[in-house]
Amino acid sequence: MLPIVPRSQSSPGERQLAAEESLREPLFCISYAGQLRINAHGWDNKAKSYYAHAIARSPSILWLHVQRINLLIDLDDRDLFGALLDLFVVLKEHGVALRQRLLTLARSNLNAEQFQELHNGITNPQQFNPGFAMGSQLVSGIRGDIQIITTTRQQQSGKGGSLTRPPHTT
Repeated sequence: MLPIVPRSQSSPGERQLAAEESLREPLFCISYAGQLRINAHGWDNKAKSYYAHAIARSPSILWLHVQRINLLIDLDDRDLFGALLDLFVVLKEHGVALRQRLLTLARSNLNAEQFQELHNGITNPQQFNPGFAMGSQLVSGIRGDIQIITTTRQQQSGKGGSLTRPPHTT
């Protein structure tokens, strides 16, 4: 909805600027059209929020993930690791070249631990079990094992096995 600007208080040029500003909503500014990098200068918080909601709503649309990751790289935003995790979760073992390219682009924006976790997700996708990350829309943050009780042998006593609990994971 365009803002109502009384004619007596503003010139036609000011009304035009007000109308253009109201159209700077991400929904109107962001579209695929072959662009994987957007210019969100001046409305970056709206763009970040839009992408977060769009990814949660439609996680299989890859160009949204790529635009979001490129935006967060440009902004050097702390949510970048979560955005990369979202893409890795969606792609699973597929899209290795895309994941490698985006991880290479984001390397300078990630700490060593984050980079290593994502790199391990590329090299060993079956073992990839990401924990919670700020900015992630698709990762629940629950880590664990379905095995509750394990059997171990006690070599000191010479007797059979005993039941122990596995170490607690978060």
